[in-house]
Amino acid sequence: LLKPINYMAYRICLFGAGRLVYFAIALVPMGLFILYERDFIYVPVHGMTWVWFGFSLVLTAMLQFLISYTLALLAFWLLEISTLIFIVFAFEHLAGGHLFPLDILPPWLAQILNLTPFPYQLFFPVSIYLEQVGGAALWSGLAMQLFWVSAVFLLARWTWGRGIKRYEAVGG
Repeated sequence: LLKPINYMAYRICLFGAGRLVYFAIALVPMGLFILYERDFIYVPVHGMTWVWFGFSLVLTAMLQFLISYTLALLAFWLLEISTLIFIVFAFEHLAGGHLFPLDILPPWLAQILNLTPFPYQLFFPVSIYLEQVGGAALWSGLAMQLFWVSAVFLLARWTWGRGIKRYEAVGG
């Protein structure tokens, strides 16, 4: 808090660096796995699929960072936030398509979940990669991703502003 830097930008740099290191370390084992299972790996046919998937992946990373960052900022008010983080991430795994494809849910439930940020952290980008979404559904999904990134960004900035006003340091 004493350094003249933007804390969110600092945390984004740490997040990006961590993702790059993780990707670099996982590149060899994943490459070997893909090479071994190449007959079963789906590769998108259309070139634009790669563009939209890449764009969606960037939005996904931003959304994941911003949600984590905003939850971490709750430490301004709460002494213990790990339980809250666990609950949110557990819901993300259920509602984001980590455990099962959201296509198998009743349509009314899938529509409700599509109003939350969770499907846009895994299910939607994977659907783009698998070329299961296109046209108006692609544009509306990308718009929802942009909406959630913007909304959580504004929430994070608001939370930071409120928290920094409340913060009191003790000790020497």
